[in-house]
Amino acid sequence: MADSVVAIKPPHPKTPNGSNQRITRLLPVHEAMIDQLVAEPRTTSKQLSEQFGFTLNWTHQIMLSNCFKERLRERSMESIDPMLLRTVNERVEAVLVVGLELLLVKLDNPPEKVSDNLVLRAIELSTRALGMGNTSHEPQGPLVNVNLHLEDLSDRLTGLLRRKKIAMEKEIAGETIEAKAEAG
Repeated sequence: MADSVVAIKPPHPKTPNGSNQRITRLLPVHEAMIDQLVAEPRTTSKQLSEQFGFTLNWTHQIMLSNCFKERLRERSMESIDPMLLRTVNERVEAVLVVGLELLLVKLDNPPEKVSDNLVLRAIELSTRALGMGNTSHEPQGPLVNVNLHLEDLSDRLTGLLRRKKIAMEKEIAGETIEAKAEAG
């Protein structure tokens, strides 16, 4: 779809009076950018700017606009199974609660017993959770397609169970042979 949309050069990111422009509605080219991100989640903002003929700064302004982020979220949610998402969210919330409790216990220790790295990491994660940390749209780690990831995990689990079963069968067969040798 992105090929059929003509890239429109954006206006200069500063208005004549020097204030930043705000993107309040999406143009067809913005929708094409969203299509690209939904189809290829690993697409970087640099790749988008090159593909659509925008400057990197303007691409960031588009991607950081509320209307773009909301539409991208809507489109991304269309391709995720709601039941799977709810299960994953519940598990993440449970991990978050337990992790926060443990962190608070550790941070309650006297300052000399709490490592500087723990304090810095706690501050970093807390500010990020509150929206004050890194807000760039560049991925911080590899993006994972949940369905493929779960499929890969299930294949690996099946293989592990097969290997365990074979090992147990060999162990049982070895014990049977030893028992027959002792009886004979």
